[in-house]
Amino acid sequence: MRQIFIQVPREHSNEAKQTIESYEPINLTQVDAEGKVGPTQMFIANVSNRKIEGLFEDLNRFPDTSVTLVPTGVYSFRLDTAQIPDQVTDIDLLSPIEVFLSGLQSIGSWKGFLGYAVAGGLLIWLGLYINSVVLLIAGMLVSPLAGPAMNLAISIARGDIMLMRHSLTRYVVAILAMVVVSAALSILIGLNIITQQMDSMSQISELAVLIPLVVGVGGALSLIQSSSSSLVSGTVSGLLVAASLGPPVDLIGIGIVLGEWDLVRTSIFVVLLQLVAINLSGTIVLRLNDLKARGGHYERGKRWLFPVGMVVTVVALAGLLLWQRTDPPKLQRASVAQEVANDIRDVFDDYTDANLIEMQTRFTRTDIQGQNSLLIVLYVQPSENTTQSDDAIQSQLRQSIQARIAEEGYHVTPLIDISVLEPPA
Repeated sequence: MRQIFIQVPREHSNEAKQTIESYEPINLTQVDAEGKVGPTQMFIANVSNRKIEGLFEDLNRFPDTSVTLVPTGVYSFRLDTAQIPDQVTDIDLLSPIEVFLSGLQSIGSWKGFLGYAVAGGLLIWLGLYINSVVLLIAGMLVSPLAGPAMNLAISIARGDIMLMRHSLTRYVVAILAMVVVSAALSILIGLNIITQQMDSMSQISELAVLIPLVVGVGGALSLIQSSSSSLVSGTVSGLLVAASLGPPVDLIGIGIVLGEWDLVRTSIFVVLLQLVAINLSGTIVLRLNDLKARGGHYERGKRWLFPVGMVVTVVALAGLLLWQRTDPPKLQRASVAQEVANDIRDVFDDYTDANLIEMQTRFTRTDIQGQNSLLIVLYVQPSENTTQSDDAIQSQLRQSIQARIAEEGYHVTPLIDISVLEPPA
């Protein structure tokens, strides 16, 4: 429920009142007022969120009409009824025009935007450098990447070229600012190694596209839901967007300084995948909730922008997924490491001379040209009735695992370390 102040020239007051009443407002008030055009009628109406768009379109036919929309919920009900709880709990999604206007208003000043981008890049870099999850989360909260992400989705759904330009410009500027901050800090500190957190953040799963798709849906839902009915705050949705974009953006700057071009390429892929997938799912959710180009009070909307934007987005996403599938295992390392671990467990199911105690599989960043090194560390315990020596167990397991990996065609170089542990006598 939103409160709207509507000022109409007095000669159109009766028609305007009938129009407003057709949208079933609660507690409609009418008072005499003075405006720039002379005597006017001021209507104060509490209207359901989803009816605001239609009301504005119908009021557009009255010349010199002005409105003030209060973008916060109000509790509006009648005391002469027993249905007060039902009236208060009747909460609708926000009107499309309010979602669009909130996107325009969120653009803000360049000075503040750049300040947040620099601060976010600095905090994320510190989190990656000292392996601090707390600093990573702080940097994600500060990073201003959620605004351009959601505004881009709004602009395509609404068909607004100007808002799309603003969003893309701020996207690029924020990313460049964070890359520059990350690179500058790496040079200043004299960074010459990739930390555990950096390496962990650079590992990509073949299902990585699901994360930004969900993030886009969550971000769009936070825009269209009333604050009274939203179970997830806008801050959390912004954190989700920044969490998917912030670390890989900083890793681009780090990789450039270290000369780790594989890390740079992987991070660029992740950033592009996040941008495209967030835009795709976010735009679809907004469009399904009636955010589209309209006539009347909204002249900037271009109806062709939505289908064209969707085609470009889908083609870009398909191209990125094809790139990921045709360049194994560099863009699928997290998935490949897990699949190898599953295959090793299958090897132990058929091996009777030792039992698996613990296993670690992870890719390493070596400088060996053309080699995708997969480090496999195994701790095993000989079976009670085995007659094999420790060396024989290690040799047999190593050969079986290498053969299984070669058979599956993972395009990796397995480096296997097997420790045979004896229980106390």
